[in-house]
Amino acid sequence: MKKKSVLAFTIAIAITSTSFASGIKYDSTKVRTNEISLNIAPVATGLMGASIFSPRYSLSYKKIVKEKNALRFGASYLVRNSEYYSYYNDNYSVLFSSDSVQMRRYFKYDAGNKIQISAGYELRWGKHKLKHFAGADVIGGYYKTRTTWEDKEYYLTITPNQGDTFPQWKQNTSIPVSLARETIAEMFYVGISPFYGVRLDISKRFAMSAQVGFDASFDFGNSTDNNYYAGTYTETKIISFNFETSGLISDLSLIYKF
Repeated sequence: MKKKSVLAFTIAIAITSTSFASGIKYDSTKVRTNEISLNIAPVATGLMGASIFSPRYSLSYKKIVKEKNALRFGASYLVRNSEYYSYYNDNYSVLFSSDSVQMRRYFKYDAGNKIQISAGYELRWGKHKLKHFAGADVIGGYYKTRTTWEDKEYYLTITPNQGDTFPQWKQNTSIPVSLARETIAEMFYVGISPFYGVRLDISKRFAMSAQVGFDASFDFGNSTDNNYYAGTYTETKIISFNFETSGLISDLSLIYKF
């Protein structure tokens, strides 16, 4: 439903912009060779009451070169939804259980947000105000993940519910939560990000674009594992290959030309 909402919003923008642009006259022979674009997809979906599972906040600069193609440079901040990256968040195992007390160990994974920079080349084609573009960016960035195992004590209570009674486990908040284990990974990455999109010139200064794509990256870094329960500490080097996308439409940008 959320993806359909984003797609519907993009189509509405394109239709509205086409109607608006058809009534504007400007000198199309003058090519403005600089563009700054801001990704408004997270804001747009938020105003519609929807959301993107991993919103990307980005700003980019494009320099028009041969035959209106473009060199592009960008910086982005990707908010990664930990629930999407781990289906085991807030799951627990029972360490000890009696008739009235349980000791539970909870698992939690924080995927960590990404800081990314990019540089690439964009090919453009099409006539009039509506144009297509495609290409690829070389990307690089940093993120930090954290995994924790926490021990919590629960006790059994009898709580009334519409005249009935039933047993219910509640956390004993008088006893502090104990951190049993913590793993932290600090990662750097390099990779490539292919993309395809369409853009609509609204006026001589402004345009809109919608883009789809994905990030394929080679990730490398170090991980530390503090097992407080067992009294051990280890460090590990990590190398991995990752594939990531921000959803159906990864970028919906407002463009300013100068």
